[in-house]
Amino acid sequence: MLELSAPGTARSLALISPGTGRPSDYRVPRLETLHRTWPFALRRLHEATHGPEHWRQLVTALHEDSVARPELSDDALADISCPVLLMAGDSDESTRQLQGRRFAELNERARFVHIVGAGHSAHKMRPDTVREVINDFLAEVELERAGSHGAVN
Repeated sequence: MLELSAPGTARSLALISPGTGRPSDYRVPRLETLHRTWPFALRRLHEATHGPEHWRQLVTALHEDSVARPELSDDALADISCPVLLMAGDSDESTRQLQGRRFAELNERARFVHIVGAGHSAHKMRPDTVREVINDFLAEVELERAGSHGAVN
């Protein structure tokens, strides 16, 4: 996340299905399993541009990134200074939900929202709800920003 390597870069962050790294008890799936279970829609996503087997490169890169990225420390999450909206569907992976809640508990500027009736792709499954939650969050960020700059409404 850019805000970790360059603090103060972001005015705010809105994360869907937030991941804060690989937990120490995470069982890394075998790459062969991921190749076998990768959703058909994701296999076809870049097919026209990159060819029918490009999805294998994407799965491999995502797998390598997941394995190499340890979970962020409590201090790292607490130190993020911009407002953070964390959203996960109530049927999303339990790790994503737990990490989103943990982030919000550790950082007073972070808020976790369950998107009811959604899984990993909450923005696709419940676009109106996600849009409303993000719009409300951004309106609050702007109000806070205007207040800190002495603006009068």
